[in-house]
Amino acid sequence: MTELSGKYYDGVTSEPTNVTIQLDEQGVLHVHGLHGPVSHPLASAVIAPRLGNTTRSITFPDGAKWETEEHPARAEHEGRSAK
Repeated sequence: MTELSGKYYDGVTSEPTNVTIQLDEQGVLHVHGLHGPVSHPLASAVIAPRLGNTTRSITFPDGAKWETEEHPARAEHEGRSAK
């Protein structure tokens, strides 16, 4: 499972929380690092399209939002070119 770090906004306050997310084999996104478990089916989330090196985000149906500066494709490419 790929794990990505980012900031989670709960949709109620403007205070971000540092979290990680993981996508499981059933297509469910799991948010780790909050006070309780949070999961959303990937199909119910809106993933912002890639636009250069801008912040990527996922918006959940409850109004919460996750943002990251990590770009998995770039990181994978950098890892391959280092060999």
